Amino acid sequence: MTDVLLVLGGWLAVAVLAAGDRRLAGTWVTPFTVFAVPMQVVLTLTVIVAPALGFLTPVPAALAVLLAGPIVFWCGEAPVLAHAGVPRGGGDEPWTGEDESRRAVFVVSWVLIAIMALAFWRALRGIGTIGEIVQVDFQERFQEGASGFARPVAMLLVVYWIGATRRWTRREVLTLAALLALLLASFVKGTVLLPLAGGLLYRAVAGRMRLTVGRVAAVAAGGFGLVFGVYLAQTVVWGLAGLAAPDFGAVLGRRVIAYLFSGILGFSGTWQGGILPGAMDWSILVSPAWNLLAHLGGFERVANVPAEYLLVDLRSASTLGTSNVRTLFGTLWTFAGPLGAVVGMLGLGLGLGVLFAAARRSRNAWLLVVSSFLGAALMFGWFEYYFWHAFWYITVPLGLLAAAAVRLRSPATLVEEVAHQ
Repeated sequence: MTDVLLVLGGWLAVAVLAAGDRRLAGTWVTPFTVFAVPMQVVLTLTVIVAPALGFLTPVPAALAVLLAGPIVFWCGEAPVLAHAGVPRGGGDEPWTGEDESRRAVFVVSWVLIAIMALAFWRALRGIGTIGEIVQVDFQERFQEGASGFARPVAMLLVVYWIGATRRWTRREVLTLAALLALLLASFVKGTVLLPLAGGLLYRAVAGRMRLTVGRVAAVAAGGFGLVFGVYLAQTVVWGLAGLAAPDFGAVLGRRVIAYLFSGILGFSGTWQGGILPGAMDWSILVSPAWNLLAHLGGFERVANVPAEYLLVDLRSASTLGTSNVRTLFGTLWTFAGPLGAVVGMLGLGLGLGVLFAAARRSRNAWLLVVSSFLGAALMFGWFEYYFWHAFWYITVPLGLLAAAAVRLRSPATLVEEVAHQ
């Protein structure tokens, strides 16, 4: 009963704070709602459905902590949201830098496609069987050298193509399809889901996609269809015999369902297992920066993802029923402790609120690309803390540099902003 009351209280808090965002910014699509609403939906499903399907029963105390995360985030975001400005122009009107960047983005996209395709071909030549393409060794070879830099940039450009394209031609469709296919070749779901979500978020903020329950449900179904497709492909490349197994469909279905529950149940399992908040090494939260300093200073490096796996599917006897993710706020709580988690969420709320407000006021396309891409990581906050991945250290600076270049080439936008005030 406690968990149900927590869920209801969570929905009430989200509704009140989302209405506050709407009043401050004139839109329902804000960093807070992008983070809080998916989190609340998945948490509700986890409480109601997960135990009945044989998954771990979430601990009420852990749920209370997770419900506090979006509230803390809002406290950091709200003070700057009032400065986001009222949206100007319709969805068909270009944002500054959209049209000016298109030719350069097209050229860069195909350079990246060539780099990644060549890297994939070279990695493919070094394997013995096709089943090895889902193994770590192949993926490491695929990401070596220039390809390791090309993939993060490709993710950023996918956000641009989906968000900034107002009229689709075969050129845009082919370019986007090639980028997505090569990103998907890594078999890492986040490298495709994050830029896809970021592009759709760009369209929503720019007024090019009206959010309805049906559309949101269709997008969510498409996302889980992609997850199902990745798991299916991983099975097929090992041999078609796996498809004939009598429990193939049930096992694959449970893997997809486990993906939905794994973040919340992973944190609940951490709580239930008695792992104290902050007991683990906080440096993993900033592992790319930490490991660079470690390389320069000669001290110990840290892993870039947690190595601790917890059982969340009680009916699974294999590693397929385990999880090493703990949601966004749950990860901060586990590795940085309560104080570190609160400070971290306030910082994220403030930083992403400032970026969102700046993008809206300036109508700078590349600020919106960066804001939307980071917003996609919030959207999947029910699953993982995505900000410890190295690609942010490439994509965010590049996106901000592009935004600055657009601003310098379009000084008239400053006059427009002053006049709008």
